[in-house]
Parts: sequence; structure tokens; C-alpha cells
Amino acid sequence: MLWGRKSRDVFVGREPSIPLTSADYEKRLNPKQKLPAVSLEQDTTTPPRPDGVVKFNILGPKRVSVGEMTVSIPSNVGLDMPPYIVFIETERGKGYGKAAYKELIKFLSERGLHLSSGGTNTYSDAIWEWLVKSRVARLRSKDTASSAETVKYRYETI
Repeated sequence: MLWGRKSRDVFVGREPSIPLTSADYEKRLNPKQKLPAVSLEQDTTTPPRPDGVVKFNILGPKRVSVGEMTVSIPSNVGLDMPPYIVFIETERGKGYGKAAYKELIKFLSERGLHLSSGGTNTYSDAIWEWLVKSRVARLRSKDTASSAETVKYRYETI
């Protein structure tokens, strides 16, 4: 079975055999065109790191900085691990975070890569749940840390 349906909006199972395109991501993540237009620009003032970590400036309208994002892309340095966001900071409540995730997912998909959540927090959980409901991500595993009784989810894009 290629897909198992858990509910109307949440897919579980293996990823589809035909990868999603940038246009597919755009349609699923911004169907009503309400997210602000942002672009990711690699920070050239920060030298490349040997562990594959890349810093992006998040540029909004008129190419004004609205935040920054640090992403680990281990395959850039020959490591077999999925990319994940190390740090993201944007102006809150304006949709820049969602728009930045959308652009990063498109950027990675064009290179044949899938974004992974790594550890999450309250804010990133909300973004990943939005990605799952938009049918561009899935829940891979749910880990419970016994000492703190906290739950960490591991999501990945499809």
C-alpha cells in the first residue's frame, strides 16, 4: 500500500512515487495566495561550515530582511542525513515563518532533498502540523523522553 489514510487531511505511509514539484508545494501551502512573498538568500558573509550548516536571510517585500534561518544540509558535505532547520527567527504573526518554510521546502525539493523536523518546540510543532494538513509532510515517529515526559515529534516533507 502506497498511502494509508488516517483522516481526511493527514496521510501516513510511504511517500508517493512521483515527487512533488515547486508548483505542487505552492498550490498546497498557499492556495489562496495569502502568505507574504519572501525569498531566501544565502548569507555570503558567513563562511561555509564543514558540517553543512547554511545561513539564509529571509527577505520580504522590497527585499527587506524579515528574519533569518540557519539550516543544516549534511548532504552538502557528503553526510547521509536529511536537512533540518537549526534556527529560525522572523517577525511573528505576519506569516513570514510559514512562507520561509514553504520556500525552503521548494529549494530542497529542487535538489531532491526532504526537510526533517529534528526536535521540535511549540512554534515549530504548529508549522509542522500545518504542513501535514497541507499534505506536504508526514509524521515519521513520536518519541517520548522518559525523564522529562516530553513528547518530540519527527516529521518529514514528502
